[in-house]
Amino acid sequence: MKTDERKSSLKVVHKHGPCFQLNRDNKAKSTISDAEILRLDQSRVDSIHSSLTSKKQSGSLDDINETNASVIIPAKDGSVVGSGNYIVTVGLGTPKKDLSLIFDTGSDLTWTQCQPCAGSCYKQKETIFDPKLSKTYTNISCSSPLCGLLKSGTGNSPQCDSSTCIYGIGYGDNSESVGFFGKETLTLPPTDVFPNFLFGCGQYNKGLFGGAAGLIGLGRDALSLVSQTSGKYNKIFSYCLPSSSSSTGHLTLGNGGGGISNSVKFTPLSTMSQRPSLYGLDVTGISVGGQKLSIPASVFSSSGTIIDSGTVITRLPPTAYSSLKSAFQQQMSQYPPAPPLSILDTCYDFSKYENITFPTISFSFNGNTDVELDEKGIFYAGEPTQVCLAFAPNGDDSDVAIFGNVQQKTMEVVYDVAGGKVGFAPGERLAKTTTKSDTVMNMYLSIWVSFLCCESCDVSDEKKSALKVVHNHGPCFQPNRDNKANSPVSHEETLRLDQSRVDSIQSRLRSKKQSGSRGGHIKETDAANIPAKDGGVVGSGNYIVTVGLGTPKKDLSLIFDTGSDLTWTQCEPCVGSCYQQQETIFDPKVSKSYINISCSSALCSSLVGHFAGNTPRCSSTTCVYGIQYGDSSFSVGYFGRETLTLTPTDIIPNFLFGCGQNNQGLFRGAAGLIGLGRDPISLVSQTAQKYKKIFSYCLPSSSSATGHLTLGNGGGFSKSVKFTPLSTVSGGASFYGLDVTGISVGGKKLPISASIFSTSGTIIDSGTVITRLPPTAYSSLKSSFRQLMSKYPTAPALSILDTCYDFSKYTTISVPVISFTFNGGTEVSIEKGIFYVNKVTQVCLAFAPNGDDSDVAIFGNVQQKTLEVVYDVAGGRVGFAPGVVHNHGQCFQLNRDNKEKSSTSHVEILGLDQARVDSIQSRLSSKKQPASSGGRGDIKETDAAKIPVKHGSTVGSGNYIVTVGLGKPKKDLSLIFDTGSGLTWTQCQPCVRSCYQQKETIFDPKISKTYTNISCSSPLCNSLQSATGNSPRCASSSSTCVYGIKYRESSFSYGYFGRETLTLTPTDVFPNFIFGCGKRNHGLFGGAGGMIGLARDSISLVSQTAQKYKKNILLLPPIVFQHHRSPHTRQRWRRLEICLDVTGISVGGKKLPISASIFSMSGTIIDSGTVITRLPLTVYSLLNSTFRQQMMQYPTAPALTILDTCYNFSKYNTIKVPKISFTFNGGTEVNIDAKGIFYVNKVTQVCLAFAPNGDDSDVAIFGNVQQKTLEVMYDIAGGRVGFAPGGCS
Repeated sequence: MKTDERKSSLKVVHKHGPCFQLNRDNKAKSTISDAEILRLDQSRVDSIHSSLTSKKQSGSLDDINETNASVIIPAKDGSVVGSGNYIVTVGLGTPKKDLSLIFDTGSDLTWTQCQPCAGSCYKQKETIFDPKLSKTYTNISCSSPLCGLLKSGTGNSPQCDSSTCIYGIGYGDNSESVGFFGKETLTLPPTDVFPNFLFGCGQYNKGLFGGAAGLIGLGRDALSLVSQTSGKYNKIFSYCLPSSSSSTGHLTLGNGGGGISNSVKFTPLSTMSQRPSLYGLDVTGISVGGQKLSIPASVFSSSGTIIDSGTVITRLPPTAYSSLKSAFQQQMSQYPPAPPLSILDTCYDFSKYENITFPTISFSFNGNTDVELDEKGIFYAGEPTQVCLAFAPNGDDSDVAIFGNVQQKTMEVVYDVAGGKVGFAPGERLAKTTTKSDTVMNMYLSIWVSFLCCESCDVSDEKKSALKVVHNHGPCFQPNRDNKANSPVSHEETLRLDQSRVDSIQSRLRSKKQSGSRGGHIKETDAANIPAKDGGVVGSGNYIVTVGLGTPKKDLSLIFDTGSDLTWTQCEPCVGSCYQQQETIFDPKVSKSYINISCSSALCSSLVGHFAGNTPRCSSTTCVYGIQYGDSSFSVGYFGRETLTLTPTDIIPNFLFGCGQNNQGLFRGAAGLIGLGRDPISLVSQTAQKYKKIFSYCLPSSSSATGHLTLGNGGGFSKSVKFTPLSTVSGGASFYGLDVTGISVGGKKLPISASIFSTSGTIIDSGTVITRLPPTAYSSLKSSFRQLMSKYPTAPALSILDTCYDFSKYTTISVPVISFTFNGGTEVSIEKGIFYVNKVTQVCLAFAPNGDDSDVAIFGNVQQKTLEVVYDVAGGRVGFAPGVVHNHGQCFQLNRDNKEKSSTSHVEILGLDQARVDSIQSRLSSKKQPASSGGRGDIKETDAAKIPVKHGSTVGSGNYIVTVGLGKPKKDLSLIFDTGSGLTWTQCQPCVRSCYQQKETIFDPKISKTYTNISCSSPLCNSLQSATGNSPRCASSSSTCVYGIKYRESSFSYGYFGRETLTLTPTDVFPNFIFGCGKRNHGLFGGAGGMIGLARDSISLVSQTAQKYKKNILLLPPIVFQHHRSPHTRQRWRRLEICLDVTGISVGGKKLPISASIFSMSGTIIDSGTVITRLPLTVYSLLNSTFRQQMMQYPTAPALTILDTCYNFSKYNTIKVPKISFTFNGGTEVNIDAKGIFYVNKVTQVCLAFAPNGDDSDVAIFGNVQQKTLEVMYDIAGGRVGFAPGGCS
């Protein structure tokens, strides 16, 4: 292309395609699925619709002068990034650094991730921009008028850090960027340089940016690239999007001075009053096959239309879409239809056709501009058997229509912003055109279904306060009605969240609440840094009530939860961060009745006993609470008093609650949580004088219905209520306990011993979805139920639900009634709470077993849905009455009629439900945790220190834990030990940004007499490069050396590099041990305090204790040795890894015919942190085949994720298993016994514990399942590793 100084043209590539250079560099990168693309696309559309349903915030756009920037702004509304498919490369800084940025006509602010990532940075493909290396970067000050531009450019008011201006922007998929607002030199290829370009230097960034370094804003605001370069390019730009992910397009700024081509057809730009920076169009009609559709002009004028580079699928008003679809289907009737593809409901199977005849589609815009789409703008292809019409309807005719990028792909789109027009021309300048194979994509999604809201459970009584209850994903939740584009949550997501809730309950109930003070003064922003050790239970938080808070009152939608006590809501100014909620956030400054509770108040100190077992802290003189839930959601903030309004006549002054300043998690848009437990701080206790500690609820029978939460009992209890005494569960006094005495199926009482339920105990919980039973009770229930349902065909299991049926061929179903008998002879029949419905072909028994008969049973909300549940807390009883107001029919019938289908994945719901159950069991278990002492009895000083090793399940990790002492006086810490890591680190107070939840209190170096920081100038600081793979940095406020280490799955630790006294046993003490004192830590460490590095690096525990232990670990004769290979023989591994030379594998005594070159090509490491042994693909195939041949007498079971060879041993008392042995260099043979051969999920699913790598060249890994019954000895100084049989037994 000919260059022109009056325009700048940038190459555009698809960020997931091979033309994105970084994807080429990373050959192992997997392509993004179409399902993910469309999911992100819907997030973007939802965000656009949400942003257009309220008035835009005001803000000045005049007088641009100098300024500066920083972190920690709540992202309230923000822009829209969605799937952010298209990337351009620009230069930033002096000297310039090339950065790949998403370009977006729906955003204004340009930003990129910046070092030192004071908060956190997501993984990007290029190195992160470092402003310290640029000669031209300057911060913008808070006092500069430029700082004020951020309000209109991001939708959020700027904040200050010292004197630096801070921006914050959030996107529709909860991605966000927060950082310093600055000026820098921007270079647009090839030679256009713009000094003092305003942009965001992101210090805290998270989200779905797909490895791009940030985003370029092309909107109409003063901060956009279009406006900032207007002096040169006159606010003119155009783009030609790549026609496929494997082709390139361009983004051109300016028109080259030669004018705009005559082939461009222009239409006037319109302005959306709610978001003036978006590009509006006036659609006047649509034609199919040359015939204009009969769509009233008012349909498009009432909704308005925008053109957007980031939205994939064009969205139309439902009336317009219906007309388009009908006409298109009529003209395509000769082709066989295919199943819908997510939001795309008009699909065809073209697999048997070579040529397709299809009608043209054209759009008419204001100014008599007609734009015809070609096939690439008409179809979206899942695969040849599923090619779909690439349009989708909005939820309502009032929602803004969006002209998406599929329809723009084959055009040159020209924006003459100064001239107030946008134009379209045939895309003649594409670098490559799409072929048929280029358009074939893989996409398997579910149909998006909308619901109607039916009012039910209508309760009114002047003597009691009744609140409407709605499902927080359903249309009866008012913010969902207001935001009609809101997408429902998938069943997988619901079940996953529910499992987290269950895990949290189990965790709470397995051990007594922790106590202890964490004194010390904290600054106001430190309110976010209270570690939540134990916490409550929120999980999927399905049920919502709306209450008023403050004077004047602000209505807030809160999750109600009988398993929690503290009520809290998100509060401005969100000093830490706030998740995205559907209503505006409560601002205590606007209320006349809010007051903080002081640290000296008795109420503050009572927090530790009242909820979560967390000691309150102080911010200045204000009491600070902190609570964390089982799915790692949390809330931290000020403890205060406020006026609570339940109904217009039920007003509670001085209500104690949490005003959350740092809140994260899966609260699904609700503003917070109402605690209905038994503790004095719960709503039930605080309103006891008025309502006598009596409340009841009728849960909605579906997400489309309403229920109620009622406080008080009005004129007394109905005679239909059957009561049973409340009991108290040990370790969980706040929970509501029940005494189950029996279960009946089909009228027959099951033969379950009374001791089964008395041993475990039972609670009733509003937040757990699926009822959990002791395994013995569940087995009896399942067996009886299956027997009575044997005439119906079975269906595959659904996550934890293993008894499922296919009812697709039946109009009526005969289902046995299930009833529970409680203490006092109270019998409660379950009718509509028996099934959990995924689809009509998969309807499952809605009960699941606990892991052990000693785990507490939980009566879940599926079984409560058709009942009125009455809690008479003062009277010590709970009652059940038939929920006649919920007469909406059987759940499976509703799903069959598609009136009740939710897109939440059931696997996800059940996963979270199990997490909640595990948490309850954990807290209630009477089993004592292993002691964390360093030794056993009186240990004399020797040359070996024996440290007890516990399985990580004691802290919630799948890895292995040792307990060591750190500091003087020593503090015992449970650390994961890892032969693949060099650095030892632990979490340290005061957690500057955040710490994950660990089971023990966090180490505080201020309390130790022997802690010292290591300075940047020390040679020790430089040793971090080899141990962590990252160059050390210096703390700007001091000369202290700062480490940073990242693990897989985005886990990481950052902090100060220091020295401390390490105690392994009472007599093995090491002064000046070098370790990391983690100030910001995140990830899947499962409650451990940190990590012990046992690799070969100079700062590993092995090396630092070499003088005493001679670099030997776990020596216990007799032992056979295998010399490990030099790390230099495989340069692509870090030299930390311990390498082995495998020479063969035998199964059942026969050596497999494996070529020696296979293992020598891949190499093998031994690793304590990898669970399943990974083998080269060729080797695994031989092992798998031989093993299956020798196990063919046993019935197979379904695969378990990566484990594809599984068996059902439920009918066998003894199993004959072929021995597997590994031969290493030097003829060393190591036999693996049955415990190292199998990975056991359950007796019906026992799997071969080996898995293949993706390629024969990938390194093999000898994992910890195979090491479990061996004593493994590392003689690093001697260059060998050894194995002894059963040394640990």
